Amino acid sequence: MAAFGTYLENAGLNHFLNVTPLAQAPLNLHLYLTDPTDDDTGTEVSGGSYAPVAATFNPAAAGATDNDVAIVFAEATGSWGNVAYFALKDGADNLYYHGQFDVAKTIDTGDVAAVAIGDLNVSHD
Repeated sequence: MAAFGTYLENAGLNHFLNVTPLAQAPLNLHLYLTDPTDDDTGTEVSGGSYAPVAATFNPAAAGATDNDVAIVFAEATGSWGNVAYFALKDGADNLYYHGQFDVAKTIDTGDVAAVAIGDLNVSHD
């Protein structure tokens, strides 16, 4: 389950109320140590060759979707810490969705974080 970020809530309202159109944007998966929250106040992983990775999704059905390809991060060259949360952001760093992984995972030097096809489920709560 994922929650909408404040950016998407406002942009969606503006789009559907004909104030400002919301363009479709590619999204990247960001990893967090603490809850990003709607306002993106959590602690994102940093250092150790960490960089967000592009994520694509299947068409939504019944208010939910999941990733359609595996999402694989670069090998960690340092400890990333205990990754428990995620966010989906556009290239301008606007937070669209955020959530918590079912199982937190500590990423250490030499580890490769990955999300298998269908394992990143997004639905609005």
